[in-house]
Amino acid sequence: MNYCASLDSDYLFKSPETGRPITELKKGFVKACEIAGIEDFWFHDLRHRASTRMGGAGIDPFTIAAIMGDSYIKMKASYTHATIAGKRQAILGEH
Repeated sequence: MNYCASLDSDYLFKSPETGRPITELKKGFVKACEIAGIEDFWFHDLRHRASTRMGGAGIDPFTIAAIMGDSYIKMKASYTHATIAGKRQAILGEH
């Protein structure tokens, strides 16, 4: 079955049988980590990584908060972490 996102859907993951969104990813994620031999990695870690990568790509915090579904901007501080390269760019004006 194909659970990948497509451009013709409003959902990131949708059921090929029903077309409805898949809202429970935990079991599949745990199984994928088990098969890949990945330990001490949680689905929530992906949220931190995605937020940090968007911030590093120059996406403004308000847009990141909207994408991540955060109701208020202060929450972004707990998910988005400054990278060394990003801090260097800010200080030196490198782009």
